[in-house]
Amino acid sequence: MVLIRPAKQADAPLLAELVDMAGAGLPAYLWSLLGEHTDNELDVGAARIARPQGTMSHSNIRVALISQKIAGMMHGYHLQDQDDVGPLEDYPEFLRPLLELESLSSTAWYHNALATFEEFRGRGVGTALMNDAEDLARAAGADEMRLIVASTNTGAKRIYDRLGYHVIATRQVVPIDGLFQRGDWLLMAKNLSPST
Repeated sequence: MVLIRPAKQADAPLLAELVDMAGAGLPAYLWSLLGEHTDNELDVGAARIARPQGTMSHSNIRVALISQKIAGMMHGYHLQDQDDVGPLEDYPEFLRPLLELESLSSTAWYHNALATFEEFRGRGVGTALMNDAEDLARAAGADEMRLIVASTNTGAKRIYDRLGYHVIATRQVVPIDGLFQRGDWLLMAKNLSPST
């Protein structure tokens, strides 16, 4: 049985692993650019996740438990509650396509990351977390869920298709240091309004 709860500050080290897994190494790469005094990017990520506020805070993460162990997590938030990122020119080129797509979602609930530890895959963790996120979004007054996925991540894309998401915009991936060498970023959406 999958149980869902809000993430806690103490979960931060495991959450950093899961966030990096969800982003296929991009989060660790970004954390390495922050200039923190550590050799381990996941420690930087864990410190950011442990903060009580901010987009990457544990306060925006829900965890799935199986047998009282963290099996997976979903990071998401209502975009209208987040600070404006400012001019795209202030960001590295590889981030701009993602920020452009995210900016198209200003009133939606934005699902930023979803990951399940390998030992718990195939047990409904991802679906349970996505359903929980939709409930949170509705409670916050959002009428749409949006997410970004790489076109090369066919497994995740298949799950999102099955859950009723559809592609509404794309941007070409800008390659960086061995990450995301090809394909597109896909902005996918799902209407949460009750059917009439």
